[in-house]
Amino acid sequence: MENNKETPAGKIKIKRTRRRVYEQVSIAPDAAAEPAVMNLPREKRVALPTQGAKQQEALQLVRKYMIWSAGAGLLPIPCFDMLAVVAVQLRMLKRLCALYGLNYSEQRAKSVVTSLISGIYAGLIAGSMIRLIPIVGLVSLAAIPAASSALTYAVGRVFIQHFECGGTLLDFDPAKVRKYFTEQYEEGRKINSAAGSGTG
Repeated sequence: MENNKETPAGKIKIKRTRRRVYEQVSIAPDAAAEPAVMNLPREKRVALPTQGAKQQEALQLVRKYMIWSAGAGLLPIPCFDMLAVVAVQLRMLKRLCALYGLNYSEQRAKSVVTSLISGIYAGLIAGSMIRLIPIVGLVSLAAIPAASSALTYAVGRVFIQHFECGGTLLDFDPAKVRKYFTEQYEEGRKINSAAGSGTG
């Protein structure tokens, strides 16, 4: 009778301790996966600049160099004042290129800026020379700083628009932006007039 209670041949007896190990191995990966996901560090949110933030910074730069241009226009030496204004504009353009992450070439910058401002610049040179004439020169003494400031404003606005559209210093075409440049020059004159009336 006792022989009938023996374990049938071929049936493997699994001890309770081994079964627990087996169950832990099969369950462990799924159980461990969930805490692993939950314990992952959250990504740090980087504060991205709002749309137009770079453009606003660029406009602040232009306003700053408008003041420098007005100061350069006050230089009493004819023609030298206009050279100083161009130097201010080139410095501004270099800062704008740095802001937009673009390469700057002084030779290329001087070429495109000179071509861009040629018409108005010629008038400013004539006004600078008038300073040599007594009494009449006093009129240009006040007009040239304001015109120089407006000219710098126009140069800055034209290049900001160009850079915002994905352009670079190398593919800038002064002829294509001539109309917009003239509009911005007039806008710069209005800004100077408003600032002048505000201080008065």
